[in-house]
Amino acid sequence: MSSADRDGTGRRLLASLSLCAILIGCKRGGSSQEPAPLLDTTSRDLGAIRLDADYESTFRISNTTDAPITITRIRSSCGCVAAGFDPAPIPPGQQREITLKLNTHGQTVLGPIVKHATIEFESGPPVQLELRARLDSDFEIEPRRVEFSADERSHEIRLTRRQLDSTSFAKLVLVGNADCYDVAEDSGKQTADLRVFRVTMKEASAGATLPELYFSDSASGRPLPFATVTCSRKGPTLRPSSFTVNARAGAPPKAAVRFRFVDFQSQPMRMVSVQPFDELSKRLLVIGFDPERDAKSFTLALAENSDLPDETLTRLMVSVDFTSLDQRTSGRLLLPCFLLGTGKSEKAEATTPPAAESAN
Repeated sequence: MSSADRDGTGRRLLASLSLCAILIGCKRGGSSQEPAPLLDTTSRDLGAIRLDADYESTFRISNTTDAPITITRIRSSCGCVAAGFDPAPIPPGQQREITLKLNTHGQTVLGPIVKHATIEFESGPPVQLELRARLDSDFEIEPRRVEFSADERSHEIRLTRRQLDSTSFAKLVLVGNADCYDVAEDSGKQTADLRVFRVTMKEASAGATLPELYFSDSASGRPLPFATVTCSRKGPTLRPSSFTVNARAGAPPKAAVRFRFVDFQSQPMRMVSVQPFDELSKRLLVIGFDPERDAKSFTLALAENSDLPDETLTRLMVSVDFTSLDQRTSGRLLLPCFLLGTGKSEKAEATTPPAAESAN
């Protein structure tokens, strides 16, 4: 080995040892010590950040050794963090910037977040960088969950602006299934940072769960992130809570389905009437309901030779009226039934089997 080669090898060995000493000293120093001489800092706090946005932070690395330092790669803790750096060796006494880019697209949890990236060198131990932030929603919704009942058919939903600009905030729409809810905004309570909505449940559905309410940027738009309100209904219900019939020509015989009236209230309830909700719904037959002998169950089946509408999917409804034993409390459930057809000019060859299928 020539003297020049020995000198080069010695310088690289010295740089490696110096880098190890710097990084080990940083690690031993703990969080209360000053940042390592190699980096201006190993942690950045981005503060409050928004959903579906991009952020970046810069770290400065200084070569305080006597030989070049080479970064071989930077590994991130997740796909939402990307690192940018110049892979060329850093000469002694020079500085280089490392950029960490954070995107919040598709985040599913609000609150504090911590992301990491690990710098790996040609020689010496790795160094871990840290990005901290607090992911906040553009607005707050209160409450996030509402429960309707026969006695409490209306709820107030409050929308408070946080990071969203005032123009976009004013355009937000509370969307609810028109078959289930009436939604109206209370303009008398509105301010620049607050909007109040009144949601009223229409005729109670047969199930204990109801469609979600959600905020969107238009009446036909999709739900915005973290912008849904979960809805439920307490009181009597039906099991199962819906009915689907395949009425296509050539389909196998249709099984009738038995429904049970389930009462979760302390005051006993009973069904007094089960009937198709409208003329279209008369394609359904109500079988085995006797309010005097069995006010807790009934069976539904598709009428034979039902003329099918043009639509491939028809929504039918059955109205179920109930009352308390002392007749002081009464109400109505609407049971949705879905008829799968093939269009006009075809008829279903529906039959009603002698045995009914029990509800789950």
